[in-house]
Amino acid sequence: MKRDEHWRYLPTVQNETLCRTQCKSLCVEICGGVHEDASLWKREPVKADTWQEFTVGHIDSTWVGYSTDPDIRARGTSGGLVVGLLVHLLETKRIDGVLLVGSNRTQPLEHDIRVMTTRAEVEDAWGSKYYPMPIGARFREFLERVNRHKRYAAVLLGCHMRSLRLMERRMPALRETVVLRIGLICGYCSGFKGLLDQTQDWQLRDVQLIKRIDYREGKWPGNVRIQAPGFDRKTVIYNFLGRLPFTTNQRCMMCSDLMNETADITVGDAWLRELTERKDEGWSVIAIRNQAARELVMTAKQAGALHLQPIDTETFVRSQEKPMRYKKNALLVRMAFISKVLGSGLPNYDYRKFLGDFEANAWNRLGNRLFLITMATFFSRDKLRRAMYRYVPRRLINWYVRTLFLMIAHDNKGSFLLKLIRNKDPAMNCDA
Repeated sequence: MKRDEHWRYLPTVQNETLCRTQCKSLCVEICGGVHEDASLWKREPVKADTWQEFTVGHIDSTWVGYSTDPDIRARGTSGGLVVGLLVHLLETKRIDGVLLVGSNRTQPLEHDIRVMTTRAEVEDAWGSKYYPMPIGARFREFLERVNRHKRYAAVLLGCHMRSLRLMERRMPALRETVVLRIGLICGYCSGFKGLLDQTQDWQLRDVQLIKRIDYREGKWPGNVRIQAPGFDRKTVIYNFLGRLPFTTNQRCMMCSDLMNETADITVGDAWLRELTERKDEGWSVIAIRNQAARELVMTAKQAGALHLQPIDTETFVRSQEKPMRYKKNALLVRMAFISKVLGSGLPNYDYRKFLGDFEANAWNRLGNRLFLITMATFFSRDKLRRAMYRYVPRRLINWYVRTLFLMIAHDNKGSFLLKLIRNKDPAMNCDA
């Protein structure tokens, strides 16, 4: 996997003949970008029976909570639930290690993707990382440790999780060594384009000088913070997310897997007014999808490592209501536009069963198409994008981005134009 001129990771094939004859194109067969249907990893493909199951996947129980360790909770913008769970499982010997993405201290523009085996390593890997990463290369380490009778957890995005599941389908030993798959909720990834634009705005011309990048630093909702010699700047995460229409990779625009549907448990920000208004040390939502995962999570709860409060599935979905309207309700709109207008191929995905439940309204359809047009226009044209930021008033850009997100998230309740004019309806996940 190598970066191209747009900082995207793309595969290079050294010997295509060997790839086809010996590997049997295994890399394509387990690619989470090619295969998106949540049922694909099953030995016996299971189709969702209801629209709710189609949008969020099968759920055993749902909760909100945080780590009870005050240091872990304070450091994690959303309550440190994942770190708290992993630390407990490591210290009680229920797992021997966990595949995580940490911050690369020596090369901040790269990644620190590895199997971590100590509390210190796990705690040091805290925080969101909003860029693509070639995490699949580390799956080999699981295979190498299968015969050592070790048990591991993995913390992955939805695309990574599907690849792991597809590998498990072809390599059953993986299912024995990976005992917990923690899936992170993911809307879309800005890639490094957003970061590069942010450094340009802050007059940091040489990104190679960067010593540290934090994407969710500080109290909820968190700040994007960049540090270099003699340089330390930060901005609230919402300002950074306003770059998404101009810097998001096209493959992320096709993705429908908001809730990491093939994970054992799914964890994400608790964007719920009743929690966010408290302005405390942060909360996460967690959906447990099977009995084995439930037992591991409940041991952490019973031991006092996690504070968990039960919620219903409706509340869990409400915590991600706005991106859900983008990811699922407008899926057919995006697929048609990407295929027919942008001329790109589509992932393998079977959505025919629920054609009657795709309730995208006129504003949703318009917003999604404008988002895709904006991405196609600006993503690969760095000079045009930066000229826009330099010469177009930032208020106008922010108004356009907010209008796009309002369109995408509009639920047909009340007048869209009134919401736009009154400037009171939140445009992104946050309901507070």
